[in-house]
Amino acid sequence: MDLTEQELLSALEEHALWLENPQQGACADFSNKDLAGTDLSGRALAGASFASCNLKETNLSRADLRGVDFFSADLTGADLTSADLTDADLRGAVLFAVNLADAHLTGANMRRGLRMTEGGESEPEVIAQNLRNACLDGADLTGADALCVDLKGASLKNSNLSGVNFEGADLEDADLENADLSNAHLAEANCRNAVLSGANLSGASLRGVVIEGAKLDGIQLEGAILDDLDTEGLKEMLRKDIAHLPMDETVRTALEAHVHWLDQETGAPVNLNGQDLTRLDLSKSRLSGASLAGADLHGVSLSGAQLIKCNLSGCDLRGADLSGADLRSADLSNADLTGALLKGARLQGADLTGTLGIDGLEVDV
Repeated sequence: MDLTEQELLSALEEHALWLENPQQGACADFSNKDLAGTDLSGRALAGASFASCNLKETNLSRADLRGVDFFSADLTGADLTSADLTDADLRGAVLFAVNLADAHLTGANMRRGLRMTEGGESEPEVIAQNLRNACLDGADLTGADALCVDLKGASLKNSNLSGVNFEGADLEDADLENADLSNAHLAEANCRNAVLSGANLSGASLRGVVIEGAKLDGIQLEGAILDDLDTEGLKEMLRKDIAHLPMDETVRTALEAHVHWLDQETGAPVNLNGQDLTRLDLSKSRLSGASLAGADLHGVSLSGAQLIKCNLSGCDLRGADLSGADLRSADLSNADLTGALLKGARLQGADLTGTLGIDGLEVDV
């Protein structure tokens, strides 16, 4: 650290006075300083400048960092858990292996930075935004500008990424399980081998996004913009995610008994009410007249299945593939079809009372 402890404390005290009354004290300016390893946890630092500052391994957990200037700062390995970075300027900041779990980054600017050269005689230097291997689990980045950000290998599980600009971002190998990406802009983003299981991509722009090898089971795609995206390939990837789970022998036996009932009219229709059937491949299954009320069918494949007069009331069918399924006179009341694929499905006479996720979907009614 190139500031003495007394100089640092004095600057922090002056900043605290400035926050209370801008006519007193002074806004802290740590531009180009070396504060590596400093403990600033819980500090009120709103509006301060840390431009080009060395903040490696610095503890900024629970700090008030609203509107702070971190342009081109090095935050490698810093602890920013539960920090408030609302409207912070993070352009060009190095955030490699930083911990941003439960942090608030609403409106933060995370674009690549441009550093002007002395005299302006040559092209400005592009400073890549580096968030590789960062932890942002549970973080709130609502509306943040993360154009071309590098999040390769980062963890963003359960994070709020609604409305974030991820255009051209590198999300390869990133973990976005159960993340809220609704209305996010992911055009030309690299999501190769990313985990998107259970993610909400409703209304997101996915033009030209790379999804090879990504985990997509249970994703919600209602209203998503899929231009220039291989939708058939997407569907096939969803099927592959589902098919790797073996079917429980008890379920298999029950389904075979149901087919026997359909063909021979002996026995009884299958009752799988409330059962956990997530991610199973039940495509082309004959389940007409079956009862699956309240079953968890999250991410299941029922493409081409016969489900006439099937009781699916209250079922969790988020992200399910029901393309080409025959659901005539089926009971889908209070079921959740958010993100389900229903292209070519037949729903004449189906009970859709209280059904979620069907607005704007292409179905045959």
